[in-house]
Amino acid sequence: MLMRGARAPLWVAAKRVGVLVIALYFVGCSRGGKPEAVWLETGAGDGQVIYPRGISYSKSDDSYYVVDRLARVQHLDHKGNFITGWKMPAMAQGKPVGLTVVPDGNLWLPDTHYSRIIVYSPTGKLLKEFGKFGREHGEFVYPSDVAFDNKGRIFVSEFGDHDRIQVFDKDLHFLYEFGKFGFQNGEFSRPQSMVIDGDTLYVTDACNHRIERGDDVRQDEQA
Repeated sequence: MLMRGARAPLWVAAKRVGVLVIALYFVGCSRGGKPEAVWLETGAGDGQVIYPRGISYSKSDDSYYVVDRLARVQHLDHKGNFITGWKMPAMAQGKPVGLTVVPDGNLWLPDTHYSRIIVYSPTGKLLKEFGKFGREHGEFVYPSDVAFDNKGRIFVSEFGDHDRIQVFDKDLHFLYEFGKFGFQNGEFSRPQSMVIDGDTLYVTDACNHRIERGDDVRQDEQA
């Protein structure tokens, strides 16, 4: 169980994931690796991308969002056709590396190089933003991803000499954090992206070349 301020009981699943990836590779190559479709050709126009960095699915309307290295967000229908798009408010310092659609259909983007999280409506209206540069609770260095559990809590990963995951309630009040920079189980070197499945959290621990898994993402009752 994750404790306030304590290291998460994460274990490395790299070997298991590696076997799965290899198995899928051989199964998936039975048709020669030809894709069923190609979305977003190279370019700077609508329906085009330069170095796409992240994609997220919206279950509420069966659509997708993509962010690229031009700091553009594009909203696509279920066939990959362009619906609408917009640019992040700033990009000189760097561009986002992840994005997440929440159950209400809004889009949450970790604006990585500006140490904040920005929330947009499906049409690109800026709804709110929170966070600033720092190492205290509710502050970020380089936020990389956002994930939500089935209780509506918000998990934000970050890197840049303060590699950790912070957890907030639905009103953005800080609850607890776990992890730190390092190479042991439960430590991170650039936690890049997250997936929560039930009570299990999976973290891509990028620079440690592994996937870490926490078997319980529930907050301790005494925390």
